[in-house]
Amino acid sequence: MTHPRREHTRLRRVVRGLHVPVDVVVATPEQAARYCKAIGLIYAPALKAGHLLYERPAAT
Repeated sequence: MTHPRREHTRLRRVVRGLHVPVDVVVATPEQAARYCKAIGLIYAPALKAGHLLYERPAAT
């Protein structure tokens, strides 16, 4: 993922029509691991209660 902000914007547009509250969190595995225990950030609640909608396949 080279442009996380662009990906976040794209995903927000995709879920806009759902008419339900949705939080979109875009993070690399490294970011999620680094900040998963940081107080006040969304990573811990997102990893605990969130749902993974898409994961890029590992490079082979």
